[in-house]
Amino acid sequence: MFCKIIKRTLLIIILLFLTLFLLFVGLIVYSALFGLKTTDTDITRYDEYRSEMLYASEFMPSLDELGLYQDIAFGQAEVYYMPFFISESMNLFVKYSDDDYQRVKSQALASYQLITEDVYDYSGYLIMMAKVDYYGYSLQAFQCYKHLDMACKHIGFIGFDDDQHSVCYLIYNDDDRDFIADQDEDPLKAMHRWLKKEFWWHTFDK
Repeated sequence: MFCKIIKRTLLIIILLFLTLFLLFVGLIVYSALFGLKTTDTDITRYDEYRSEMLYASEFMPSLDELGLYQDIAFGQAEVYYMPFFISESMNLFVKYSDDDYQRVKSQALASYQLITEDVYDYSGYLIMMAKVDYYGYSLQAFQCYKHLDMACKHIGFIGFDDDQHSVCYLIYNDDDRDFIADQDEDPLKAMHRWLKKEFWWHTFDK
């Protein structure tokens, strides 16, 4: 009887171990293929993230530079591709009155070195789209690193929603990303998939 209890206990322990092991392996595989995303939307930490993230202090506006706005939202995201790779991004969404929005929009467009053409590598892989509409915003990519062939690794966007009078600022870093879409993918679908996965998105109430 005692031996049966020991065998049953050992069997349960082995099954639990195998279950945990399979769950761990599944988590590694899933994160490697799709990524595990964490977000922080605490606006009081915006300046902290802005000072710590590569290129953010140079291209993301400080809260004092935003002027008189009606609403604001912030999101910081990290996507973990286990076991070694991490991407990071920041979004800032700022809603203005009609008059202030037009002024901020004109100033913002003049403040960045905008990418004017889609960037592909020599094999036909999409590195970055210059313009894309997503989540109600017309996004325009701007150059935050001197080599455009690395735009998928380090990139910024300035975006405008004319209906809601909202401006968004985006910054992204991932040293391990090589492209957005391969030769056989639809570039726009791949771009939308990348934007959804890598950034945090917010829509103001109408």
